[in-house]
Amino acid sequence: MRGVGWLIVLHWLLVASGSVEAGTPRFELVPLGVFGGEIEGNSSSYLLKELGGTDGILLDAGSPVSGILKGIGSDTTASASTASIASASTASTASIAKVRDALLHTKAIFLTHSHLDHIHGFALMMPLYLEGPLKGTTTDVYGSETTLGAIRKTLFGGSLWGDFSRIPSEARPVVRFRTLPQSTPISVVGLNVESIAVQHPVPSVAYFVAASDGAVYLHVGDTGPTEAVWIKARSLLQEHRLKALSIECSFGSVQAKLALATGHLTPALLVRELSKLAGITPGSETPSTEFGLDKARVLAPRLVKALGSLRIFVTHIKPGSYDEVRRELARLGQAGLSLEVVKQGEPVRF
Repeated sequence: MRGVGWLIVLHWLLVASGSVEAGTPRFELVPLGVFGGEIEGNSSSYLLKELGGTDGILLDAGSPVSGILKGIGSDTTASASTASIASASTASTASIAKVRDALLHTKAIFLTHSHLDHIHGFALMMPLYLEGPLKGTTTDVYGSETTLGAIRKTLFGGSLWGDFSRIPSEARPVVRFRTLPQSTPISVVGLNVESIAVQHPVPSVAYFVAASDGAVYLHVGDTGPTEAVWIKARSLLQEHRLKALSIECSFGSVQAKLALATGHLTPALLVRELSKLAGITPGSETPSTEFGLDKARVLAPRLVKALGSLRIFVTHIKPGSYDEVRRELARLGQAGLSLEVVKQGEPVRF
């Protein structure tokens, strides 16, 4: 199962997603969790691999196990009645085996920041590494010094959870923390990963991930209005290397003040950020709190040509704002700007 389990998991996921998109895809992104918060095991977590490969990396780890189970069609809410106990037990054993095998092919974890909806699943999946095919393996976990320090002090500090950077032993721990300095690329399973800071109440980073042929995926993670990431991304866009980006959109546009206070975006503010990527900055004199959906709809058609075939995946919608954000994104779509809301367990190729 070691050699084929990852492919089995992805096969199930791909069946659920439908046809392959136009062009020549270089990456496969499996959303294992997509919300900016916790609801039914669906918090920020994304599995990325180069198309054709068997190993990948995890970008954040809010609900990785729930996402894998969702992707392979496991029923985690089966009745525990007397008649179903045996079958439920068998299903649970099979599900655990598939989850372990998927994690076996996840060669590194990259954390954008230390907020719980991006890391709690990372902590809770640690016991899976103590038995079975994962036993004896050590997975590298990358992040900023601040992010990793927060995890060591809190989740792995002893009072909330065990320190799996020392369990089962200091010589062969479950995870090994590795600080990734900004703008310092590192290669994992053929992917070159580089971090760059974005704006958030705690230090947070975006990740540029380059495939072997130079194609790039940008994972922005949590951010409010920011600058540096767009400077780098714009040059990649102009070189036709930037294939797709994932970016958060937490609240509806009427909640701009709340979004800005908590380091997040609305659909209107998302359009404003994309204008920086496109090199178009009209309305910059308008305060962010006053840049509403009407202004965004006026700006949207101007971005279409500049962004070209770039895929834009919307993530991290707060569960309570989901319907409102979807409606606003649809209105931006009517104005010509295609923004794709990713769903748990449904992969995308680009």
